[in-house]
Amino acid sequence: MADLDLITEKNNLVNSPVYKRIRELQLNSIVEMANKQIDPLIIKGMLKNINDTDNWENDFKVTKKKNEEQKK
Repeated sequence: MADLDLITEKNNLVNSPVYKRIRELQLNSIVEMANKQIDPLIIKGMLKNINDTDNWENDFKVTKKKNEEQKK
């Protein structure tokens, strides 16, 4: 059940206004860096990390659906 607790916590975080603001600030920072001479691999890694975090909501939905199907 600990995994479900963590997935639920991640879902709550990613859907919070605080995360939305952090994400916005991070993306603005990445755009500024992309306009300078910075290794594209670093930019790609930063964007992948944001994308992985954004996927927490989907992970929650998939897990919730699996749990509901198992209960049937």
